[in-house]
Amino acid sequence: NKDIPQAKALWKQAFGDSDGYIDFNFKYNLTLENSFGIYNEYKLVCMLFMLPKILINGDKKMSTYFIVGVSTDNEYRKKGYARDIMAYAKDYLNKNNVPLVFLYPFNHEFYKKLDYHTISHMRKIEFDKKTNNDNSKYKFSKYSKDNKPDISILLGLYNEYAKTKESYFLRTKEDYEVKLETMQVDGGEVLIITKNNKPVGYVLYFIEEDKFNCLESIFLSKNAAEKTLEKISEQYAGYIYLDKSFDVRGSKKEEYVMMQIIDGNSAGAFYGVNNLDELLNIEVMILEQY
Repeated sequence: NKDIPQAKALWKQAFGDSDGYIDFNFKYNLTLENSFGIYNEYKLVCMLFMLPKILINGDKKMSTYFIVGVSTDNEYRKKGYARDIMAYAKDYLNKNNVPLVFLYPFNHEFYKKLDYHTISHMRKIEFDKKTNNDNSKYKFSKYSKDNKPDISILLGLYNEYAKTKESYFLRTKEDYEVKLETMQVDGGEVLIITKNNKPVGYVLYFIEEDKFNCLESIFLSKNAAEKTLEKISEQYAGYIYLDKSFDVRGSKKEEYVMMQIIDGNSAGAFYGVNNLDELLNIEVMILEQY
């Protein structure tokens, strides 16, 4: 606990987030349990945090972790500290019988060298501001800190979307409450899309310098995604993430979440597969970003 100020300073240096977000993140999202630091005497020079998650595959559940905040002080970079702390985390997970671990990296190539594999892809589409066609069949409702959405709608969309995937992280109403509160520290907003009074999608986003920046999105159909893009671009330029199957014009398929196999036998048993290739071909739906 006495090193939290150092950890916050290192987070600020590495990721550039606002002080308000960092304070909230350390209070409500991050935990010192299962998290590690490397020190030069009393100076924190490298750190990572592991957040407990439940992975769902059919009626099976697995306790796992999502790694966030891997960062090295600028004065100590290029010395192998990030590799060391990742190796330490892997050894810790192995000793605690955790078969798989996940992360969303800023640099996929770095983590591939550490035996991480991309197991989730998204499409990212960048768009310009322009006038579009009528979206009368769809309703777009915006929510913010002073006008909060119905959490059950977001969770219902998440669970319906997740059923189309082979496996996914379990989420609860409480998870969404903290997620929205975290976003709203820096003015994050929510867009819920309905058609014939039925929710068909949502977008979690920020507006920065009049640009639309998507944090997370779920759509139950390609058409809902396309109509939402049309609606957003009436007011903003920016970018949005889409399901990899929604091959909307101009979208680019990109690597997203990565996975490291700690215990291949246990992981294979969880998914009912017999070899590494089959395991790596399983698409895991994970939308987390921190």
